[in-house]
Amino acid sequence: MNIAAAATDARFSWQSQKLSEVETRIKARIAELDAKQAELKSWLDRREAITKEAKETLVGIYAKMRPETAAAQIGALDDEMATAVLAALTPRQAGAIFNEITPPERAAKLAGMLASPTASSNDKKL
Repeated sequence: MNIAAAATDARFSWQSQKLSEVETRIKARIAELDAKQAELKSWLDRREAITKEAKETLVGIYAKMRPETAAAQIGALDDEMATAVLAALTPRQAGAIFNEITPPERAAKLAGMLASPTASSNDKKL
């Protein structure tokens, strides 16, 4: 009996020690993941700031172009980017560009995307 109780106590002690070691490793891993998450968030914030600045620059470039030139350039962009650029322009600038976009179906599709930005471009069938 005394040996069984001592063996049980030793086993319990060993299991407690192993659990403590695992807990320590888990806490260290969580700390590593938190650090990586903070690093990733910082990187994403920087990327977002750079993207915003680039987009503002791009919109400024399109705003200074003649409408027919801007329409040709915007016509070559994908739908989401074209919509984003047109949305950032003043209504007068965007309207002048819309008048020059060919084919008219493309202009209508982009206008629909501007009117309903939450709808996916796959849902727009013209």
